[in-house]
Amino acid sequence: MPAPDEPVTLIRELLLKNPHGLNIREIAKQTGYNRMSVAKYLDILLAQGIVGKRMIGNAKVYYLSRQIPVTTYMEYTSKHYCITDSSLRVVQLNEWVPDTAGMEEEDFINRYLPDTLEGVVVNLGECMAAMEKALEGEVTTVIVEEDFMGVHKFFEILHMPVRFPDGSNGMMAVSQEITDRKKVEIALRMEGKRFRDLLEGLPGIVFSTDPAGVLTYLSPRAADYGIVPGEFEGRTFGDLAVPGDREAVASALLSVNESGVAGGIRFRAALPGGRFVTMEADCMARYTEAGILDGISITVDCVPVLVPVVVNNPSSSGSSSGSGGGSNTDTGVGASENLKAGQSASFTFEGKGAVDGLSVTVGEDTPKIMVTVKSLSSLPSGVDEPGSVVYEYEEVTEYFVDSSGITGGQFEFRVSKSWLASNCYELGDIVMLHYNEETGVWEELETAFVKEDGGYYYYSAATPSFSWFAIAVEEGATIVQEGTAQGTPGASIAAGKTAESTTTAAGIPSETAVAADSNDSGGNSSWTSLAIPVLLIVLVIVVIAGIVARKRKEKYPDWWDKELK
Repeated sequence: MPAPDEPVTLIRELLLKNPHGLNIREIAKQTGYNRMSVAKYLDILLAQGIVGKRMIGNAKVYYLSRQIPVTTYMEYTSKHYCITDSSLRVVQLNEWVPDTAGMEEEDFINRYLPDTLEGVVVNLGECMAAMEKALEGEVTTVIVEEDFMGVHKFFEILHMPVRFPDGSNGMMAVSQEITDRKKVEIALRMEGKRFRDLLEGLPGIVFSTDPAGVLTYLSPRAADYGIVPGEFEGRTFGDLAVPGDREAVASALLSVNESGVAGGIRFRAALPGGRFVTMEADCMARYTEAGILDGISITVDCVPVLVPVVVNNPSSSGSSSGSGGGSNTDTGVGASENLKAGQSASFTFEGKGAVDGLSVTVGEDTPKIMVTVKSLSSLPSGVDEPGSVVYEYEEVTEYFVDSSGITGGQFEFRVSKSWLASNCYELGDIVMLHYNEETGVWEELETAFVKEDGGYYYYSAATPSFSWFAIAVEEGATIVQEGTAQGTPGASIAAGKTAESTTTAAGIPSETAVAADSNDSGGNSSWTSLAIPVLLIVLVIVVIAGIVARKRKEKYPDWWDKELK
């Protein structure tokens, strides 16, 4: 009698030699077994997944299965397999699952799988949703976090539908541990965030392009110049330049591409709001590990191209120059370079709101400084209003220098006469307020009236630092110098004239001259009677000569050039 596994072995070898398959009669004839025995052994092989069956007409043709039996695969694979029925009760699993979870196989079999994973899988809800989808016929993959006995692991789990021989549905979960890969991803993400934070904190703008020069990244600092990163990505870096400079920019980028050597370029850029700046760009090619060009990294410093700046040095006769002003309707921009400690840079802002000028004093050597003054109709959220009637808000921001390096500043601003009159205020009711960011309090700055013209009153105010400012109303808060009150700058001239009229033509005070004359009481009456007419005649002649000389002098007085010309 043959051994129990001998017929099975003979049938498997026979089907191996006949890959297209054989029917029961052909198998029985070639093995020497009867057809009933062959049919019984074929059913066993079918159940084990070793043999497959297909119909050709009315004949059943058996062939050696090309599929690996699940049980065999699960036994030897390092991946974690778990099969459940339609109610998610575990039917079968390989040894990797209980070993990884620190449980016995009996803890899983015929148990509701989510109950087994409770307290072990961190994102169990997401995992259960994937199981339910698998029972509905959908294939999904989730990343599962497992925390078992203080050991944190990550698994990538594929959930797929299965069908059992009785026709019922089930679910198979195939998982693979990816802890090391996930840790690397987390470390790279954290490292990338640190580098991005460092990059985005740089004072200049950082651009990144692909090999064709198309922008793939702009740092948030670009928004300081009105360049919105999301709107500019996908365009070429050369689009920033004015038309006349675009060819030079393209040529410079091409040179960096071809040579791989870092290079620089200076060009003019047109910004939103009609502003123009000069951009100084440093370009460096990036390469992959394989040595293939990946793109170009570009760092840019912007220097406003505006009107000259007057720089005063209180400690020496030297000076430097910079730039000031701007072309935005509500923003003035000033810039200067190479300031020494104690020097002041003055900027003028024509038509930029109420502020006409600003001087900035630095407390340390400053290679570069830029200041913007933006007139605002309202304050940003988080900054309380000052509680006074406000003519205009100002936001002052410094660039390329730390706020601690600035020792103070001086504003020159103006207020409309018609606005004051229509609101029943006077020129002495204006004060500039400074918002102290540390205390959150609005502080009054010493504000002085300077002059007036047909439409405006002009003021100055000193500030210790920069942030938000308000040109506000405070009754009697303005310092008005004597002689300039109520807009009478000519009062000092009139006073000067009054003082001058108390002096005699000879330059001696009149009462002194009279006193000298009254003390002359000696001599006889005859001499006196003779001398008096002579003295009177001489005195008249001297007075007439003095009057003529004075009228000539008053025709063009000394203050003519200074005050009236």
